[in-house]
Amino acid sequence: MTKEEKARIARENGAKSKGPTTQEGKDRSRANGLKTGDRATTLRHLAQPHPGILCNEDSHAFFQLFHNLIKTYKPIGQLATDIVREIAIARTEITRTQHVKAAAWNKTIHLEQAKAAHLPTELIPVETAINTGLAMLKSDAQFDRAIDRLFRRIVALEKRLIHVQSHFPEPEVDTNNNQTNPDIPQPESNEQHAENEEEPLYTDDPSPATREAYEFFFPGRKLIVVPTKSDLDPN
Repeated sequence: MTKEEKARIARENGAKSKGPTTQEGKDRSRANGLKTGDRATTLRHLAQPHPGILCNEDSHAFFQLFHNLIKTYKPIGQLATDIVREIAIARTEITRTQHVKAAAWNKTIHLEQAKAAHLPTELIPVETAINTGLAMLKSDAQFDRAIDRLFRRIVALEKRLIHVQSHFPEPEVDTNNNQTNPDIPQPESNEQHAENEEEPLYTDDPSPATREAYEFFFPGRKLIVVPTKSDLDPN
């Protein structure tokens, strides 16, 4: 049987299928678009919004930043790790604001250059610079205030991190018999955790930094790496 014949038979068999008939099957089929295919990359943040990444941003860059901050701050325990995550989010928002500010300047420069096109060539740069500065005066100050506010938030979070790691240490472990202090609440056992296991998470980024970041953000949650369109069709 040739390749074309196999493809024809597959299409014919597929046309005979009416799809899932139960409500549960229909719901599961409807969610497939969020796991694989063209929509997975765009909709994965909408299906489960991430606090630090917009749907048009590179998730790997954020997870790499978070990974580096973990190595820098060395948080002890989940509470301290959550604070480092907030610092990573604030840092990402600073970068995002700086990019938007630069884009606004570039757009205004192009618009002002077009307006000054009727002037003599030697006057176009001067006219463009003056009009761009005047047009961006108000919005530029707003961008700067937003960035300053985020830097102040980072400072506050760093102070909170110091407080948490000083006053809320991790449970003490008896190194002689590997038993923890009974007066300090202990994490769930594996059996308890299995009972409370949640639905798995999906990502199309297989990098170690992404996997480690997911483990920090969603401890205990299973992470499944789904193939992208380029993986499925390299040609």
